[in-house]
Amino acid sequence: MKPRLNSLVADLRATTAENREALAADLYAPEGLRVKMQAAARAGFDHLTVLGPDGLDLRETGAAAAALAWLKGEKIGHRWTARGGGDTTAGTAQDLVIDWRTAEVGGA
Repeated sequence: MKPRLNSLVADLRATTAENREALAADLYAPEGLRVKMQAAARAGFDHLTVLGPDGLDLRETGAAAAALAWLKGEKIGHRWTARGGGDTTAGTAQDLVIDWRTAEVGGA
């Protein structure tokens, strides 16, 4: 017996959302971002670009929202930038650019 289309669509959507959240949690975990920012600073950079996966937009995930809230709390600048995918079929990627050039030192 074939599964009902509605249950298949619901399953696919749930699987997609679950795996996007997991991927975003790996990319945007605050402790991981801190380590990467410190490494970039030691190399002389005043910014870090976290490359998003080709063809996926993870900006609307809970993990991305939590990372942005953490960065805002730390008074560290951030923005999303669009980048063409690695090949013509991959689509656009959304990269997170973290910038501490204009961050307030010492807090307000």
